[in-house]
Amino acid sequence: MDSFKHTCKCYTLLTGSSPAKLDDLVTDPGNVKNWRQLIEEIPMDPWGNEYRYKIENNLITISSEGSTDSEKDDITISFRTQSKNQ
Repeated sequence: MDSFKHTCKCYTLLTGSSPAKLDDLVTDPGNVKNWRQLIEEIPMDPWGNEYRYKIENNLITISSEGSTDSEKDDITISFRTQSKNQ
């Protein structure tokens, strides 16, 4: 999860905006100046599921639901970015 934080912050420094979705770290969204592929692919979470990504008011939240319906093994990381365009 810390690698997502670092990669999202690098994306923001390069482009001046936060990634709209995790796929923007891998695939050119087509309308982002100075875009560069920062990782080869978005990994699956430890349980083989996709990570969830949300951005609101420069606060990025990336989460995983874990292996069960219980919230005990959920993983969430939230951090702020300083984009020029938001």
